[in-house]
Amino acid sequence: MLLSSFLTFMFLLSQPGDCTVGDFGFQVSDHAEQINAPGPEVCTTNTMRVPGQDFTFEMSQFHIHVSSEHTLGGKVFGAELHAVHKARETDNLFAVLGFFIEPTATKNHPIFDQLLHELDELADEIGAECNQPTPLHWWQKERPDMKRMRANNHTYDHEALNVYDLIPEGSSFYNYDGGLTTPPCTEAVVWNVVDTPIAISPVQYTDLVALIVNHVDEHSCDYSTIADPFSGSTSRPTQPLNRRRVERICPEPVDEADNGKNDKNADDGEINVDDEEAAVVSRTGGDW
Repeated sequence: MLLSSFLTFMFLLSQPGDCTVGDFGFQVSDHAEQINAPGPEVCTTNTMRVPGQDFTFEMSQFHIHVSSEHTLGGKVFGAELHAVHKARETDNLFAVLGFFIEPTATKNHPIFDQLLHELDELADEIGAECNQPTPLHWWQKERPDMKRMRANNHTYDHEALNVYDLIPEGSSFYNYDGGLTTPPCTEAVVWNVVDTPIAISPVQYTDLVALIVNHVDEHSCDYSTIADPFSGSTSRPTQPLNRRRVERICPEPVDEADNGKNDKNADDGEINVDDEEAAVVSRTGGDW
């Protein structure tokens, strides 16, 4: 079977919005960092269409879990970002664009510069109000670019923020029907998991983890996190696929001679794709 190309999916079936950093609402919870999209009266948010669906999905928020909510070839990644989209035409269907995150870059990722700056400032405000100490953040160090920004009273508020720009060049993605990863774990999600991790710097990843494991509840002013006390993970345990079908959508169309070898029905958590391609394991489907 000839699969749709990844490039066609991203550039013909997705539309980036025109929202800036200052348009979004930032929050840190006991299990994730979350960035909420504004309403249509503020700006135009991202939309996408996904294989096998006739709906247009509009992004409502994106959030980040510490340790990945999927595994690829048995590998657990450092974190996972979920861009949650809701179908415009129905109230009970979602599409999530999932990204693995790894602390392997030698330079800071510019989009995570934006996100962490806003999230750190929010955590600092709550810490100050609650009289709870907060650590010195990476962006508060004596980096020359940050010194210039502070001297010029610079903020990220008017800079564009497009979550689709996080997709690494040449990536494929895994498409399957699953569920939410947090209660009530409703099975009403079309998952699209990008196979190439986003590379952020080790110091950005450290900051990402610290925001959750050092989370201060703004109401009780107590340290409050559901992160595992030993690992810091906030991800849901892996769930079996139970013959759910996973399609790998590639940057270039698959040769018809391939005869659909990338379309698999799984009996359990591991999908035996082929010798050259990694298996993907779902954490999202509940007790299938």
